[in-house]
Amino acid sequence: ANGLLEMESLKFEGNKVRFLNGQPPSTIFYGISMGGILGGGYTALLGSTELIDRSILGVPGTPFSLILSRSEDFIDYNQIMLMNFYHNRHVRIFLSIFQLAIDSVGAGGHLAGPIPTENIPRALIQAGLGDTQVTTIAAEVLARSLGASLLPNSPRDVFGLDSNATDPKSALTELLYQREANALPETNEFPNPNSVHYCVRNDWALRNQIIQFINFDKITNPCADDQCVRQSAAGCW
Repeated sequence: ANGLLEMESLKFEGNKVRFLNGQPPSTIFYGISMGGILGGGYTALLGSTELIDRSILGVPGTPFSLILSRSEDFIDYNQIMLMNFYHNRHVRIFLSIFQLAIDSVGAGGHLAGPIPTENIPRALIQAGLGDTQVTTIAAEVLARSLGASLLPNSPRDVFGLDSNATDPKSALTELLYQREANALPETNEFPNPNSVHYCVRNDWALRNQIIQFINFDKITNPCADDQCVRQSAAGCW
């Protein structure tokens, strides 16, 4: 039984929340950016408790140490750290040690074996190729950890993800923003800021995918017609 519905704070005038056709309502988690990053750990941690039925994770990723050093938001923090360290290699070592402290709340800390993935709720993961705040590499790591599939006709293949599943339990949807993705640096330097991180949540095709997932527990494929390719993120929000 879902113990969440027995909590006093979720009762109305002393009565439990109304059931529909004898069934309790679905409990769905929706997190964007940091909500998606921590939401991956939240989804994995609560998997066997049945407190949530499914999760929507927008522009998420794991592990946190990977996200930090590849984010445009880390530029100022990097400069502050270099006031205490001699080289960026020392910053990387510090971030790796720091990761040990946050493994308990991140998806990477809960999804390592021998935790069975069959207990993890269904998850819909949405990311944008060209994102300079949360690298899409981290979203793909999260997708592999959750046992997600890649929807057919996606803009690119992702290692370790099945792209032939017709009715996946969980799925990764990636939007390719061509101009921003082509502008990402190939060398070890910070990217120039762009709007991809905010455009993903405002894309109408992905909004409709969320509606179908919430209302009908169905994962639809927004990439079927246009391969989820967008020319640019300019003016999307």
